[in-house]
Amino acid sequence: MPVYHLCLKCKNTFGLKHKKCPRCGTPVPKQGRMYYVRVMVNGRRVSKVVPGSLVLARQIESKIKSELVAGNYYKKRQTLLWVNFGKSIICPMRNRQRRAGTPMFIVMRNT
Repeated sequence: MPVYHLCLKCKNTFGLKHKKCPRCGTPVPKQGRMYYVRVMVNGRRVSKVVPGSLVLARQIESKIKSELVAGNYYKKRQTLLWVNFGKSIICPMRNRQRRAGTPMFIVMRNT
């Protein structure tokens, strides 16, 4: 069962049959529910938090499964190769900051 309730108070995941969180005892709200979708195919695990409806969570689960089986899920995400990243971004930044005498900080964001 890859779709779970997500407790808004303690962030615990628990099955859909439960009416309250087993860890903290908070009842599942009638509105504003959060669902946690966990899919694992061929050793690859994908987890998503879905607000709203159970129908939407199940649709997202099936879409992720089909994309993982087809091999298209990770192709959508843009990734940088470390070699190209180092040559094109880090080296010029390091040279500029060495001249300026400031420490180098790199912020990476996954989309």
